[in-house]
Amino acid sequence: MGWQTLSASLRRWDSGTPSGEVEAAAVVEELLDQSDDAEALRLFAEALEPSLAGSGTQFLQQLARTEGAKCRCDAVWYGDTIAYGCKTCALSSASCICVFCFDAGDHEGHDFYISRSDYGCCDCGDTYAWRPSGFCRHHPGPRKDR
Repeated sequence: MGWQTLSASLRRWDSGTPSGEVEAAAVVEELLDQSDDAEALRLFAEALEPSLAGSGTQFLQQLARTEGAKCRCDAVWYGDTIAYGCKTCALSSASCICVFCFDAGDHEGHDFYISRSDYGCCDCGDTYAWRPSGFCRHHPGPRKDR
């Protein structure tokens, strides 16, 4: 499959064609299953380039709101910021998550603490820093089938 097939299905989805979303999902799934990460990224970049100019921004906005679209939180902070640590979920003493992810997660009964942090980034969704059982509902972590 090439970028033309992907681009065409994404355009049909963006234009509101009734079967467009189902078709686009199938094409994306096939691409992810049959390509290595570098090839998939190249195909997505080539397919999305026309969408980035003009009316295609609707597709990108929909994509960002899709369930599981972001597997990791990208919150970064500098200056005096509240962060949560959870000794039950963290894989190191330096691991922490932002308030948004803590509130959207399930840490009931966990050994957690609130701290002030001068700088850092949220580890929610990062399997190298945080146990998957502690991920919030917005950041499910990497796909399990990869």
